[in-house]
Amino acid sequence: MPQASWKVRLSALAGGLGLLASGAPAQAQQAPPQVAAKIAQLDQACQRAGGRPVAKPYVLVHDFTGDQRPDFLVSEGDYECAGKPGLFQANNQAFIEIYVTDPRNNAPRAYRQQVRAYRVLNTTPRTVQIALA
Repeated sequence: MPQASWKVRLSALAGGLGLLASGAPAQAQQAPPQVAAKIAQLDQACQRAGGRPVAKPYVLVHDFTGDQRPDFLVSEGDYECAGKPGLFQANNQAFIEIYVTDPRNNAPRAYRQQVRAYRVLNTTPRTVQIALA
């Protein structure tokens, strides 16, 4: 992925963390097109697998870059698909993706990583702390 002028603050951990989800959940109709497309992709994958999407926060909205715009963290591990638990998890790991909003309300994906756990730290800008396998 090409480098940009902004940076998402990430901090790696050696040990495991419980999966912590904090922040305001995003609704597909409020999300930039790229985030709405990701939400639709997860919903479709759940339905194709024979499950049903459950309303549970798995999209967090925070400013990860310090530009005062909302950015989005999508946690596949927090996605709940009724009838297909753990659909997006493998070996106690799941992908997180961070989408960074630009001035035109586009939010290209800036980060994707399979993690064991993550948490959002209350810093300015927010920091995502991750635990890798």
